[in-house]
Amino acid sequence: MHHRQYLPSPISRRTLSRNLLIAVALGCSGCSTPIGVTRVTPEESYQIASRNPLTNAELSNDAKAVLHRYNLGDVYESDPWQAIMQLHRIALKDDRRDVLYALAELSYAQGEPVSSSRTEQPAQRDLFLQSAIYAFLYLLGDGAEPAPTPYDHRFRETCELYNRALARAFASGDDGRAEFIGRARTVAGKSLPVLIDNSRLGWKTSDFESFLPADAFDVHGFSIRNRTPGMGAPLIGVMKNTEEAPNGGALPLTAFLLLEGGLRDLEAGRAKARL
Repeated sequence: MHHRQYLPSPISRRTLSRNLLIAVALGCSGCSTPIGVTRVTPEESYQIASRNPLTNAELSNDAKAVLHRYNLGDVYESDPWQAIMQLHRIALKDDRRDVLYALAELSYAQGEPVSSSRTEQPAQRDLFLQSAIYAFLYLLGDGAEPAPTPYDHRFRETCELYNRALARAFASGDDGRAEFIGRARTVAGKSLPVLIDNSRLGWKTSDFESFLPADAFDVHGFSIRNRTPGMGAPLIGVMKNTEEAPNGGALPLTAFLLLEGGLRDLEAGRAKARL
């Protein structure tokens, strides 16, 4: 007995394929977020474009795109610290600067008091130092890609991220006052010696009663508040009362952290930082 095999005609195949695609599309539409657009005002558009951990404790679209590129979006949602460490290992091989930009954002976001990480992670101050280190490498580190230009919005945002993270990396109390002590800190799971260099300061750190973050104060009673752009944590140096200055005094200061070495040097234990 001969068995005949009946195959669908070409038209039947196309019809079958079309119906299958429709079925898949309908099935997916019931389990995913609808896609669409909404008209927004210019102010809302700017807020969406400039969203980052400094403004509303949310990652920027650029950082989310990096997580998506390496399939780390779900990992970050469930365990942010694991996502940071996986992205750090990627950055050791991938020279694209936007990976460092994302790491700076992720580390800063994890430094906030409320953390959703399920695994043990470094102390908050070390996470802010880690954020400043990644920001420094994005802005000034060597790499296959050229350094970002001032026309790149990430350049401006990373400068601010570096400044804010650096101030919080050395905060010692609830009022945010900074305590500058040279010692080894933990960055990306590695020990990083941090040296305090006040040779350009003109004073000894012991001459000051405290160092307060300038950004922690709002000024009132004046029509204008002058700001000088640049890199570094803006500080108020409160002087001790002495015979020469019985009422003490206050000086505007800037703390700048310089990383000597790159990311691979940090991983190998060869890097050091100088404040």
